[in-house]
Amino acid sequence: MKEKTITFDKVCWHDAVFRGMNIDTASKKGSKIKLLLNIYLNEESQNRTSIKLIFKNVEKLTVSTDFHELLDNKNTGNIDLAYITNKGYTFNLFVGIIYIETQIEPNITL
Repeated sequence: MKEKTITFDKVCWHDAVFRGMNIDTASKKGSKIKLLLNIYLNEESQNRTSIKLIFKNVEKLTVSTDFHELLDNKNTGNIDLAYITNKGYTFNLFVGIIYIETQIEPNITL
C-alpha cells in the first residue's frame, strides 16, 4: 500500500506530540533526521495521526528541551508551533526547540 504524504505548510502543528527522533550521520548522501510525531491533520480533527518527517542533507541540528516537560505535556500536546525559515525548519516545543537546517523540503508520510 502506498504511503500518503502531505506538505509541511498543510500540517496543523499546534498541540502536536513529539514522540522521538532518529539521527543518521553515516550516509554518503548527507545526514538524515527522522522525527516521529502525532499531529492533527486539520483544525477540525478530533484525533491525532502518527507521521514521520524525514529531513535529508541536514546541515545543522539544534535541540534543547526538558524531557520531563515533554512527558508531562504529551497528552495535551508538547509542540506549540512549527514554521519554515529561510534556512530550515523550527519546532517550538512547550519547553524547548528543535531546529533543522536543510534546503530540502522534508518528506512527510502518514
